[in-house]
Amino acid sequence: MLRHTLCAKPWRAVRWMLIVSVLTAQLPVRLWAQAAASYTIAEYNAYMAAANQSDPTRQIAALDSFVSSYPNSSLLRYIYVNYYQAYNKQHAYVQTIAYVDKLVALGNNLDAPTRFAALYNRAAAYASLNSNDPELAKSAQDAALEGLKTLHELNKPAGTDDATFASQKVQIEDYFNKIAAVAAARMHAPVSQAAANAQSSAASDGQDAQQNAPAGDAGPSLEATMKFIEDKVNGIDKVEYAFVQKNPVTGEVMNSATMTHRVHITLNPSTCGLHWEHVWLLGDGSGDPKTIPTQPVTVSFKDAQRMEVLTVEEADNRSFAASAKETIAQPTPYELKLYLSSTKKPLQFYFFDQDLANRVAKAMVHATELCGGGNSDPF
Repeated sequence: MLRHTLCAKPWRAVRWMLIVSVLTAQLPVRLWAQAAASYTIAEYNAYMAAANQSDPTRQIAALDSFVSSYPNSSLLRYIYVNYYQAYNKQHAYVQTIAYVDKLVALGNNLDAPTRFAALYNRAAAYASLNSNDPELAKSAQDAALEGLKTLHELNKPAGTDDATFASQKVQIEDYFNKIAAVAAARMHAPVSQAAANAQSSAASDGQDAQQNAPAGDAGPSLEATMKFIEDKVNGIDKVEYAFVQKNPVTGEVMNSATMTHRVHITLNPSTCGLHWEHVWLLGDGSGDPKTIPTQPVTVSFKDAQRMEVLTVEEADNRSFAASAKETIAQPTPYELKLYLSSTKKPLQFYFFDQDLANRVAKAMVHATELCGGGNSDPF
């Protein structure tokens, strides 16, 4: 079970703590005044044309052209930042990692905030990969440890008290340590159950970190995000499965039936609106399936609080915990719950593909943040 929560996200506090210093280190508009003698105005203009590309595919092509024309440019430290951000937008995590490594390899030519932002994004990218490659794991472990070292080179931002700064650093330390532990586990197959649990936890944290990484990347637009959600949800005609409910102590079968869920949504980026319709059919083999009434609702992502992905069995067994009833479903579907402040019960979405359920949940988190929703308390 994975939770994609908008409540109590440590990364949001981290993001605002560090974003000013990180972006100040990367702002290209200050380049010409800082080191005009180190490159030509044509070189600077070529860089700016690449940096200002909003489409990641076109930006990567422009960056490739720049590197081809100026392979030894003093602007490579900015170019590599743009590279890893563009690949990160495409969820091309191997390439993201590769360009972070190129950036960090510049060594003393890189300031601590820029190096920290890169290593933070690298850790999140690695957490999103499902790879047991030992070399990739070793490099991830080394980079996480370098991230820990770089974290302690950062200066406390003005206006932040010592206790708050120390607390926020502890949260980041925990994340880097978790990535280092996952990498160590992946270097030594077979992976134990405890290590597998740690990998799952880090991957979940990695999704949150991708959403909140301090690299100035706002991610996909609201329109693109909502289109992704709408296409993926509406692309599923139905989720149908058989289930048995029994007494977990005696094994007595209390109920058996088939369940069919059809969910259709319409999203409106201009209002952050979500119109949700759910058709729910229950069949017991005695005739036509019975339609369970479900009222369509229209809500706003501004009211979204958190998302949760779990199996239907987990969802049912949580509901029936007090009634000595256990559900077994075949095949096992996944349920995405969207909790909102404007509804008493969460909206439900159904999938057979757990990865797709988590991707849609992640997109909902992003849509909520773009709409200004979620719990405003960063802790």
